[in-house]
Amino acid sequence: SPDGVLHYMADSSGFWNLYRHVDGKSANLYRKDAEFSGAAPGWALGGQNYAFLPGGRVVTSYHDRSKGSTQLVIIGPATGLLSGLFGGQELVEFGRECLPRSVGGLCPSPDGSTLYFLGANPDTPLSIYSWEVAATSKEATPAKQIACSVGADKLIAPGFISDPRLLKFPTAQGDDAFGYYYPPRNAEFQAPDGTKPPLLVKA
Repeated sequence: SPDGVLHYMADSSGFWNLYRHVDGKSANLYRKDAEFSGAAPGWALGGQNYAFLPGGRVVTSYHDRSKGSTQLVIIGPATGLLSGLFGGQELVEFGRECLPRSVGGLCPSPDGSTLYFLGANPDTPLSIYSWEVAATSKEATPAKQIACSVGADKLIAPGFISDPRLLKFPTAQGDDAFGYYYPPRNAEFQAPDGTKPPLLVKA
């Protein structure tokens, strides 16, 4: 961090969470059964899914399985003991109300007022976004797409793109597993009544 405090990702809880190491002790900044590490491989340098904002704040994101989308989190400065969440710190979450469905590659502006990141939606290719950092979810404004990885003439019309639906189902071991169902979508075709499309399952 800018003040020389070590921050790192670890999966000691069974999930990749963000930790801070202070005075020989480590603490989970936001203990949650969710993956904060993002999809970048561990050997790719500079791909951490967290960044630092002025005033000792940390911005990070995790995949919310219940919503099938990314939640952005801003964690306030540590003011208390190293037990779970640092005592007294504030925490604000932002989601689909102002962000694309997936978010990663966080990079704040030098003054911390704007956050740049990579994002995508089911009908929007990977793009660079800018977002004005808000103090609360009520004050948040939608992120702005400033560059897209695909030219406008190559984009597929939304009427031909399936919108994934998050599924939750039990496993033989009694745990919960998650997956996505992509219902067929074609703006130029309607299947005959009483028929079902083929279903391709990938695991």
